[in-house]
Amino acid sequence: MNFLYKILKWKKKETIASDSTLMKNDDFVQMKMNHGTHNARSLLDQFLLDEIDYMTYVERQYACSNSVVRQNSADFIHHKHKYLRLLNLALESEDDLKSDVIIEQMEVDAPAFLNELNQLLIDPRHQSHQIVAKMLQDDAPSPTTVPYVRVVLESDFSYLAYTCSEKCAIAKWFSHLLFAIGTKEAIDLIREYAKCKDAQIAQEMQYRLKQHNLV
Repeated sequence: MNFLYKILKWKKKETIASDSTLMKNDDFVQMKMNHGTHNARSLLDQFLLDEIDYMTYVERQYACSNSVVRQNSADFIHHKHKYLRLLNLALESEDDLKSDVIIEQMEVDAPAFLNELNQLLIDPRHQSHQIVAKMLQDDAPSPTTVPYVRVVLESDFSYLAYTCSEKCAIAKWFSHLLFAIGTKEAIDLIREYAKCKDAQIAQEMQYRLKQHNLV
């Protein structure tokens, strides 16, 4: 499901607050405390729409700059802090659609969100784990991700049941991710799970090793 479709589906699904004024984070949190979850979710709708517009401005403003320049700009840092607050609110409300929208927007500057993407890999409160794994694989492969992949593998994929995928299919996400990271620790984790008791996971890890002549 692409980003534009999600936005349209989300806007159609829920009532958007009419006030287009961007709320301050503190105002939003106070409103959530004073008026409860229902009103907070309506406000989150408008707040998120405003933030998507703001993120578009940031990307356009720094489109001619390299990613390091952009990610260290005052605008981007300001945007990142507010964006992460929105993500936490969406996760707390367990609204998968909003979480999906926010997470997908991290792709442009994935290295700047590395710590958050690592955490999202093991967070059961959203349904974008495959997208997160692919971002880490393609846009921000890092040795810091290896311990998180271990947690996923040790979980027996129980929190990924919503995907309705076979274990071998899910294991494939993480074998690709580990190989993209490519450190000794990452490859050793592939070797370790190539010998695990779960035949589906072991088969995928064995295949990855054979494909790259690492057996």
